[in-house]
Amino acid sequence: MALVRDRTTVPVVKLARVVVFGVVAVPLAVLAMILFLVGLTRLVEVYLPIEPYSSRVWGTYAVLGAIFVAAGLFLFSRRSRRRG
Repeated sequence: MALVRDRTTVPVVKLARVVVFGVVAVPLAVLAMILFLVGLTRLVEVYLPIEPYSSRVWGTYAVLGAIFVAAGLFLFSRRSRRRG
């Protein structure tokens, strides 16, 4: 009887746990990423040495944009190519 349960119920319970934890973890990860990017933008905006204070935003966008473009280019170069 335990063998039947181990081969039927246990995998279904494990799958259900993965689905539930995924439903909780994915929105939290997205929220954490958004808050990190907002914080990073504010941090760069505050400490970027551009005067006057009202024109710092473009510099922040330029710096963070360059970082994300460089990261994207790096990841794009590391992709696996499909054969066919």
